Amino acid sequence: MQHHLFRHIERPNPSYNVEDLPRKKFTKCSIVGLLLLFIVLGTVLGVAIILAFVTGLQKNGSAPVHLKNVSTDPFDESCLCGCSTIEPVFDNRTKGSGRIINGETVREHSWPWQMLLIIYDLHRQPLTFCGATLITDRHILTAAHCVHQFMPPFIFVFPGQHQLNMSISPSLGYPVTQVFIHERYNVLLQHDLAILTVDQPFRFDSHLRPICLATSKSPLLQTNDELIAIGWGRISAQPGANIYANDLQQVELSYISASHPNCSEIFQPIVGLHPGQMCAGRPKHNACYGDSGGPLMRKILSLHNDSYHWEQVGIASKTIDCGWNSTWPDIYINISYYYNWIMKTIEHTN
Repeated sequence: MQHHLFRHIERPNPSYNVEDLPRKKFTKCSIVGLLLLFIVLGTVLGVAIILAFVTGLQKNGSAPVHLKNVSTDPFDESCLCGCSTIEPVFDNRTKGSGRIINGETVREHSWPWQMLLIIYDLHRQPLTFCGATLITDRHILTAAHCVHQFMPPFIFVFPGQHQLNMSISPSLGYPVTQVFIHERYNVLLQHDLAILTVDQPFRFDSHLRPICLATSKSPLLQTNDELIAIGWGRISAQPGANIYANDLQQVELSYISASHPNCSEIFQPIVGLHPGQMCAGRPKHNACYGDSGGPLMRKILSLHNDSYHWEQVGIASKTIDCGWNSTWPDIYINISYYYNWIMKTIEHTN
C-alpha cells in the first residue's frame, strides 16, 4: 500500500581638414581624446572581467538560484549555497536510537536551509506540518502533497527552527503568498513538488542560508552513495505509534538505483517508478510520516581544496511502512530531473 510522508528562476563628416587646425590645439585635443578613450576602454574591460567572474561562479554542477540580500561576511564570498557556518556532526553512537527512523538529533542550526512548514485553519490553529528547503531569498521547495489542498493565507514557513513547536504563532513565521504545484502532480504522488513564495525576502545569516540544487551537470548518483535526510517526522515506525521528534533529526541513507528490485518493484503491480522519482534508504533507517517535503542531500567535495558544500538531490515524498516490517527504501523526487521546471517557475514568479 502506498503512503506519502505527509503529516495530517550617422557619424558626421567634418567640413574641414585636420591639417588646417592650429598645431597646438590639435595636440591638446589628441591628448584629451586619448585619455578619454583609455578611460572608456578601461571601464568596459573592468565590467567584462566582473561579468566573466560572476558567470564563472555559476558554472558548477550545483546551482545557486537568483540569490539576493546575501550578507557581506567573508563566508559568502567563497560559497553561495549549501554551506553552513555550523558544521553538521554525525554521532555513530546514536545509530541504534529511535530517531527519524534510527537517526539522530542534528547539531542545532547545522542545516540552515531547513524550513518548518505549518498549515493553519481559519482559527489559526495548526492542522499539520511538513519540511521544506530555502532555495532563494523568496522561494521555498517542498512536496506538492504538503500543500495541494491548502492555499494562502493558511500556509506559513518558519526558518531557523530546531524544535518542532506546533503551538508557534503564525505571526512569527513568513506567510506564503503563492503556491506553484507541478502541473502534472497526481494521486500517485508523481511530480510531487511545489515552489512557495513569500513577499518579504529572507535575510541570510549564520542560521539561514539557501541550499544548492542538483542539476543535469551534477555528478550522477551511484549505488550506495551516502545521502542525508532530515525532518521532524515520526521517530517510531511501529504502526499506531504517533511519536514525533521534538528536535530536528538526521539520518544517513544510501542511494538505491532504479534498476534494483527493491526500488523498481516498490509499487508494482499498481504502478512503476516514474523517471522523476528515486529511492534511498538503509535497512531500518528511513524517513517517515511528517518528513515530507524535506531534503535528501549529498556532500560535494571541491576539486581545488578541502572545502565542500551540500547539494539537495531529492524531496521526501512517500514510504511503504517507514521500514517497520520490510527493507523497502523510501521514494524521493529527483531534483535534477525537475531542475528546468524549478528554474522556469522561479523566473515566472520574478
